[in-house]
Amino acid sequence: MAKATRKVRLKVFRTAIGFHDAFVAVPSRKAALEAWGAGTDLFSLGAAEEVTDAKLMKAPLQTPGEVVKVPRATEKEHLSALRKS
Repeated sequence: MAKATRKVRLKVFRTAIGFHDAFVAVPSRKAALEAWGAGTDLFSLGAAEEVTDAKLMKAPLQTPGEVVKVPRATEKEHLSALRKS
């Protein structure tokens, strides 16, 4: 008798990496930390979170397990912020 394949429910998680948000679609927080290469629990530090916004979830769900980096602002906005500081 063939085994039934179980569909794994993916969740999308986000953390900040430099000037980018890093999204990943994986089944668990532990898997997200592994995908990001994190050495500490970013969730317990408040530096990572589960994403529920459908627009933000779209790209990561198309490439499960792969980190999708999205700029947090435009290059012009980054340079402008540097000049102000």
